[in-house]
Amino acid sequence: MLLMSEAETGKHYLVSGIYERDRQLLEFLETRGIRPGVKLDLLERNYDQTISVRTAKGAVILGRLSAESVWVAPAA
Repeated sequence: MLLMSEAETGKHYLVSGIYERDRQLLEFLETRGIRPGVKLDLLERNYDQTISVRTAKGAVILGRLSAESVWVAPAA
């Protein structure tokens, strides 16, 4: 397992867990399809320290702090 913020771009991952107490962030992630058990693609790291990912619900851009709350593992 590794933090989404440390994962390699161009690879597929499975969300292992989300370690956050901020209800608004948890709701934000949930509405964008980021929750444990979900597969996602890490598309790119942007110049402004954001990360672009794609879930079944579409493309999402996450800030560094959000990406540091999400644990992922390589998808099979």
